[in-house]
Amino acid sequence: MTYKIGDKVRVKKWEDLELEYEVTEYGEIHFDAGFAYGMREYCGKELIIDYVGKFEYLCHGNDWMRQDWMFD
Repeated sequence: MTYKIGDKVRVKKWEDLELEYEVTEYGEIHFDAGFAYGMREYCGKELIIDYVGKFEYLCHGNDWMRQDWMFD
């Protein structure tokens, strides 16, 4: 894991994710874990890491699980 609790991270812009990864017929991006359509509102925004798991992070103010590849 690259980040620790309290780190500020920026979620990649949607356009960058589209170029880098495949978009499904449902408008989601899949790599190791899915980047659900509802996560799109956080693209380009700065978040603070609240929890670090074995393969995922939770950020302050929302319940979406994220992975390293989703951050700039």
